[in-house]
Amino acid sequence: MRIANPSSDWGSYLNQIVDTVAPDPFLLEKGSVKNGEILIRYSSRTKNKGMKEDPIPIKYLLPEPPTGKNKKFTLIRGDLVGTIHTTMTARKDQEDITTMEGKKFARADTCMIINRT
Repeated sequence: MRIANPSSDWGSYLNQIVDTVAPDPFLLEKGSVKNGEILIRYSSRTKNKGMKEDPIPIKYLLPEPPTGKNKKFTLIRGDLVGTIHTTMTARKDQEDITTMEGKKFARADTCMIINRT
């Protein structure tokens, strides 16, 4: 995901790629996030404090489609929503992404998966 709204506290993070928190991006240690928010993990830009976790309004986030070969992605729309695939080709100048199995999906229906283990 990437931050797409320059308003409020998130303006300095515009277009920065962020991760949703696994296993549940809707739960904080102290309970559920507010309605319309999701918990993200991101690196501090002003202080060298490593990764931070905070809730953010979902309306400020946009999916980031994968580019390149052998990249994992999930579908965010359609009958196969939530399924994970691997790219064979995924260029920014093309509207479709082709998987290793030869299936084609619209870039707008995908979001890359970053494994940070």
